[in-house]
Amino acid sequence: RCPYRELYNSGKSGKSAREYAEWFVPTTRTWSHSTFKSGLKADRTDEDKEKVMGQFWENYMTLVEKNPEIHGMDYVHAYIVFEKKE
Repeated sequence: RCPYRELYNSGKSGKSAREYAEWFVPTTRTWSHSTFKSGLKADRTDEDKEKVMGQFWENYMTLVEKNPEIHGMDYVHAYIVFEKKE
């Protein structure tokens, strides 16, 4: 379960819907911004791409604010151990 959403839904965060959006969305942005940005046409300038991405994230923040209870990012931690065999 997403710890951000779980805390918000418990009512213990003390955050408004907008505050939750401003707290949660950057956690998604950190790992996905460059991936989404790379999907924009190559002939766009970097400045234009950042402008598009800025609007994208603001739009997403607005969606989260409208219904914060359903927005979260469930975490899965997976570990793999490799052992070299001689």
